[in-house]
Amino acid sequence: MEQAIPVTHCEAREHANVEVSESCDDPRKPYQLCAACHRRLLALALRPLEWYNLARRHGGRPHLLHDDFYREDGSASQPQSPVERADSLHAHSLSAAL
Repeated sequence: MEQAIPVTHCEAREHANVEVSESCDDPRKPYQLCAACHRRLLALALRPLEWYNLARRHGGRPHLLHDDFYREDGSASQPQSPVERADSLHAHSLSAAL
C-alpha cells in the first residue's frame, strides 16, 4: 500500500509551514495550511492564487472553495473579511490545470 508523504508546507501559500489541518470533503486529505491561510479559508477570503493552489490539489470545488464563494478566477465573491492584497496574487486558470 502506498503511503502518503506528509505535507510540510502550506498548500495555499507553498512557502509557509503547515500549522493547521482543516477537514475537507475527503477526510483522508485535509487542507494543510499556515495559520494565516486557515483564517482566510474560514472567512472565505483567500487570495486568488491561494484559492487556485488549494483547488488544484483538492480537485473540483470542495467545501469552502466552491463557486458559491469564489469566481472562476479565484476571486472571493462572499468574503466575510477583507481580502488582503488580492491584486498581488493572481490565479492561473483552474480549468487548464485540472
